[in-house]
Amino acid sequence: MQTDREGVVSPIQEKTLCMPFSRSGRTGASRRADFLRRLLPTGKSPVSFAQLWPKLQVISCWTRGASELYADKLRELFPNVEIQGKGLVATEGFVSLPLHPDKDSVLAVISHFLEFQDVANEKVLLAHELVVGNTCRVILTTGGRLYRCSLGDLIRVTGHIEDSPAGCERRNRVISRQFV
Repeated sequence: MQTDREGVVSPIQEKTLCMPFSRSGRTGASRRADFLRRLLPTGKSPVSFAQLWPKLQVISCWTRGASELYADKLRELFPNVEIQGKGLVATEGFVSLPLHPDKDSVLAVISHFLEFQDVANEKVLLAHELVVGNTCRVILTTGGRLYRCSLGDLIRVTGHIEDSPAGCERRNRVISRQFV
């Protein structure tokens, strides 16, 4: 990455980027600006992201659908950092989440009451009835009184992690939300 040292450091030093105060009384911004000044030579020069964030371990971001291209680019830029997908998260509720870095997202079985309508036969299934290969519409009931909302998302079950279905991530574009 080519960087302009002062273009990176000045906004941090001038606190136009907010950073919290530390116990020592120095702002996080001051410490970060000092670190970057030591790291970055004057003028424009190449620097790696690993140098800028040496302790970075995880980047949590969207990794499927339209975001897949960008997630692949992040993997190139951060080869030693785990790129953690979000699973299936909708405004209405949490459907699945990443549990293991090398496996598909697992169904969030205690977040809400979830039902699944199999697209092959329109039968409504509960989580424990899902089998590998099922492609289903997600139907969500929440503790906040949202009742049997069809999210419009299709998920495909790719396996199980312990007793929970895995691979429960969006497999389509959402056209509209509707109630069942």
